[in-house]
Amino acid sequence: MTRSERLNPVIKVADNKERQAARFMGDSLRDLEDQKKKLDELATYRDDYAQRFTDAGKSGLSISQMNEYRRFITKINEAIVLQRRKINETQLEYEQRRLQWTDLHSRTRALDKVATRFREAERRQDAKKEQKQLDENALNRRSLFTE
Repeated sequence: MTRSERLNPVIKVADNKERQAARFMGDSLRDLEDQKKKLDELATYRDDYAQRFTDAGKSGLSISQMNEYRRFITKINEAIVLQRRKINETQLEYEQRRLQWTDLHSRTRALDKVATRFREAERRQDAKKEQKQLDENALNRRSLFTE
């Protein structure tokens, strides 16, 4: 078994790990995008609710209604703060997964390059053997004709 053939299982394992890391990174990116979308939805909901509060305030609200509006807007703002924290956590997770994939991708490419060099060296060695065999055959033929 040649060196390049012995390296094939190692490359296969590295490639599988890289693909799995790419899937995890993709999942993490989708999660990050979902979290950002939720933040946008919360901000839009808060702005719409605040606008309704403003519009309702023009027509007159009781103190209890105003307090209820304010409490609800406060709760939405708290949810927005929590969602931003979740986005930061998800962003960190995505970055970790991206770095992990980058590392595995680099390793896989390095192994591919080593295997390519091994195959090229094996090909050159085979070509030299073949040329040596051709030279010996030609020399043997020449010696047969000169006898």
